[in-house]
Amino acid sequence: MKNELENLNKADYLNKKELSLKNCRLKNIPKEVFQMTELEFLDISGNEISEIPSEISHLKKLKIIFFSSNLFTVFPISLSNCQSLTMIGCKSNLIEIIPENSFPIQLQWLILTDNKIKSIPKSIGKLKLLQKLMLAGNQIVDLPEEMKNCKNLQLLRISANNIHNLPVWIWQFPKLAWLAYAGNPCSNNKDKKTPIKKSNWNDFSIHELLGEGASGQIYQCKNIKTKDDFAIKIYKGSITSDGLPENEIEAHILASNHPNIVKLETIVTNHPLGKKGILMNLLSKDFQNLGLPPTFETCTRDVFKKQFTFLEIKKILFQTLQAVIHLHKNQILHGDLYAHNILINSDFELKMGDFGAATIYNFNFDKHQLIEIRAFAFLAEDLIKNSILKTNEDAENKEILQSFINDCFNIESSKYKNFSDILKLNFLNK
Repeated sequence: MKNELENLNKADYLNKKELSLKNCRLKNIPKEVFQMTELEFLDISGNEISEIPSEISHLKKLKIIFFSSNLFTVFPISLSNCQSLTMIGCKSNLIEIIPENSFPIQLQWLILTDNKIKSIPKSIGKLKLLQKLMLAGNQIVDLPEEMKNCKNLQLLRISANNIHNLPVWIWQFPKLAWLAYAGNPCSNNKDKKTPIKKSNWNDFSIHELLGEGASGQIYQCKNIKTKDDFAIKIYKGSITSDGLPENEIEAHILASNHPNIVKLETIVTNHPLGKKGILMNLLSKDFQNLGLPPTFETCTRDVFKKQFTFLEIKKILFQTLQAVIHLHKNQILHGDLYAHNILINSDFELKMGDFGAATIYNFNFDKHQLIEIRAFAFLAEDLIKNSILKTNEDAENKEILQSFINDCFNIESSKYKNFSDILKLNFLNK
């Protein structure tokens, strides 16, 4: 496959800000890349590269680099000299070792999913701006205590590792709102298994693609015998950015029996490629995602294409609360409470889905709720940022919600200790 550089003359590539060299069978980064001093985004994923030379520091404006699905065994310390780098994506390599001081100090988003990492360097504690850290699918036994200094951390994925005890300081991150740690010895919940029916792949005809995420694809399908329509999710692989498909399935089974949660009907077996799958209740096409996933720029915050009235916001938040209260009664941390995982129809009826980051827990019940309350507060904040103010009452409601949001991030004195407390919020009871 030709790479993008081959189609450029020198004048073009010297001024280029984005460059993709994905799946080009490269063994090394072409030397021309290091002359591209205006470059801000570089993707070299899907090659056979095993190191990044020191010349990468010549790219003074480089903000984002992806080198997933290559042959790295050691994290490239050369990236520490990239003075503008805020996002690194290096999932699905063979990384075992991360040398101390490998990370650029201004890093906000770090993806190390699906490698062979056993330990994280203590120097991670220097990353004061880090918001998003994805470590699922490694061999990590514990996390360095220095990591507690990453006070800006909002999203942490440590599922599918070998962690026996969660550090006490995890519960002390002031902004942590999205946590996933299923598939570790510390999340072994044998007593929470719920029976589930099984369906055979061959009993269904597959129709249109309804949606696709990092973990899998969702199609409309029809039972060949009964003619009933369903939604079927087929997982792409054995590990996702959030964790293991089997952990997602376990949590979804346990959560399903609620009117505001997409119902899981059966597990799908006998896929021709051996892939895991689930059969879900098919929602009407009137249901749409409440928001869109975060962008490179927004990092941990969703993006919205519409504005909401305060009556609509009230409906969204009230139904979300009902769903999340149900989850925590069943000791489920959703871990990904976001607008892009919430579906609404034109009447603002709500369904919550995507349990890829969910963890079934059996300790620290209040602390799990406190983390998810922050995610709920972020959701409320995103909604009021995209709200329509029409009346004085709307302005009052905005103040009530903003006061609630501010309170949720006060670890020591918040009056909202669990989701049931939030139901007492004046705005929801008017």
